Amino acid sequence: MADPGSPSGDDTTSLRIAGSWLQALTDGSKEVVALLDEEASVQYLSVSGAVQHMLGYESLDLMAMSPGEIVHPLDLRKVLDAVQAVITHPGGRLTIGYRARHRAGHYVRLESTAVNRLRNPYVNAIVVHTREVQAEAQGPPPGSSRHPRPQLEDDAGFLQHLEEAVERASAGTYRFSVMIIDLERQEQIVEAYGADIAERVTVEVGLRLHALLRPGDKLARLRSGPFAALLDGVGDRTLAERIAARVHKTVGRRFEVKGQDILTGPIIGITTSDRRYERGDDVLRDALLAASKARGDGEGQEGRPAVFRTQMQVQKTRHMTLLAELHNALAKEQLKVFFLPVVNMATRTLSGFEALARWEHPQRGLISPELFIPIAEEAGLIRQLGRFVLKEAAAAMVQWHQRYPMDPALSLSVNVSPKQFADFDFDEQVVEILDETGLDPKRLVLELPENVLLEHRQAVTASIERLRKLGVRLSLDNYGVGPTSLGSLTQLPYAAIKIHRSLVRHLGSVDEGGREKDLVAALIGAAHELSMEVVAEGVERPGQATQLSKLWCEYAQGYLFGRPLDADGTASFIASYPRWWSD
Repeated sequence: MADPGSPSGDDTTSLRIAGSWLQALTDGSKEVVALLDEEASVQYLSVSGAVQHMLGYESLDLMAMSPGEIVHPLDLRKVLDAVQAVITHPGGRLTIGYRARHRAGHYVRLESTAVNRLRNPYVNAIVVHTREVQAEAQGPPPGSSRHPRPQLEDDAGFLQHLEEAVERASAGTYRFSVMIIDLERQEQIVEAYGADIAERVTVEVGLRLHALLRPGDKLARLRSGPFAALLDGVGDRTLAERIAARVHKTVGRRFEVKGQDILTGPIIGITTSDRRYERGDDVLRDALLAASKARGDGEGQEGRPAVFRTQMQVQKTRHMTLLAELHNALAKEQLKVFFLPVVNMATRTLSGFEALARWEHPQRGLISPELFIPIAEEAGLIRQLGRFVLKEAAAAMVQWHQRYPMDPALSLSVNVSPKQFADFDFDEQVVEILDETGLDPKRLVLELPENVLLEHRQAVTASIERLRKLGVRLSLDNYGVGPTSLGSLTQLPYAAIKIHRSLVRHLGSVDEGGREKDLVAALIGAAHELSMEVVAEGVERPGQATQLSKLWCEYAQGYLFGRPLDADGTASFIASYPRWWSD
């Protein structure tokens, strides 16, 4: 057996001994030391803790990964060429800078120096020293000492770069793209964790973007909130989308700030110089519009950015026109309240109505609430619209109680937007309407969306508690299709849940709904365990109603029982004392 300390030992022994010496020398160092064989395979990696500090991996995990899994795609060829150059030059030395992917998803800047020691009998390896290179600082974020803030352009500086890019593109073959990077659920993060935590998340996003972009690119954080990136020389839409996909991976979706695990992700809009712009303002406008489209349609989720198209501008113009007309509609009484029947499934008799807003446009006809309700929320009109619907519906219901007495009296369900709680006096507005109309609070049901606690949590809980004491009941709308957990049902004093129509659709079919039936049964069972009643929406066939009765669902609504009617039509409907079949 060869003496392990002599030069005649085999290559593996030499590497092991060299690694032992290096481990002793680098223990506690902030540098990572690696030994590569002549095939560029890593045979040793220091375990001083520097590896985990730089990249978040354990040494053994990192050794099992290929360069393509770690090195930034735009830097990979440079790194591979540098390693090959060192291998082919005995005694050669080379230093390069590049970006490497951290385990958390963002990129960090590294600098490696490789020295060829393959002919040294005691080393017989390529020795690589790697250290982290900090970005140019603008002062560290509050409470953080590790990462400085990147230098970011302001609005004016970024627009100046855009103007120059537009001028260059007009004069020759130069091309560019602009990318807007916004974040999901920003308002909810501020509401839940505070402005300081939200700002730290934004700073971390800026750091990750700064590490990803190339030296010629420009990055700005706009006054309106999102980041804007000018991609130098990138005029091809496909290439811009590939960069956007890397942004999704780099920015990531989870951030840990002060022990809080925060979930968010990028919303990306893109426009390219192929559209032959004449002004930088227009470039930024279209990129922002694309980002808005991505946010509104979910097009920018899971690595799919929205790229500006002319149709977006047409839609935006139409949207702004409707926005202006909605202001006038409220003043000119173009908005009406329609009523959808709710049926007691045990007696198959009328139980009450859900109030629905309808817009009778003089030129466009009946406009869907799916179109104008989001516009009302955006324009700050939702509180005015909500008050109008509640007051009109309550007044009509009081008249019907007087003209068509029933036992129990008909109930009135009204949808409430989370933004209606922003006034912090929502409960007072409801009480005022109840007093003006004379509606018994016990006959009013407020239907709340599942995200109602994500915005204005304090105002929501305080208002709801005061209304509950009056006898007003709460219902959780569209349950079963969103992220709401069973545990969240206890966060507010719900009296009922409403099962979404998509879960009711296949009930009563040949296979009796399959998985949907099991899910509906589970939801009904869970609600009953919590002493809540259940309303199923979207019932259109007798088989669905029969199946819901078998599952002990208390109430149902849908076109099987009647379509929405205006106040006069609803009065005639009640006067007919409708009754549906019984099993």
